[in-house]
Amino acid sequence: MEAAAKAATQTGGVTLETMWEIAYMTTCLVVGLTAFAAGFEGFLMRNLGLLDRILMMTAGLLLFIPEGFTDVVGLAIIAAITVMQKRRLKTQIP
Repeated sequence: MEAAAKAATQTGGVTLETMWEIAYMTTCLVVGLTAFAAGFEGFLMRNLGLLDRILMMTAGLLLFIPEGFTDVVGLAIIAAITVMQKRRLKTQIP
């Protein structure tokens, strides 16, 4: 099985492993671009403060870097800000 995967990779073929990598990278880039845009615009579910804007843009940039650690940190920042936004939104709506 590994020999077939190596042969497919050497000849330019697409293996299941490379398809997962492409899907993972595409997902990270879409989420990162969305986070960067939210930080740049200053709005997610409601207005973002200056610190939240800086953190969202930083998280977006971290997701552009193809490293596992930066992806985890970026996603953690986005998740934390999203949770805070949802909690603030719940308390404002009667």
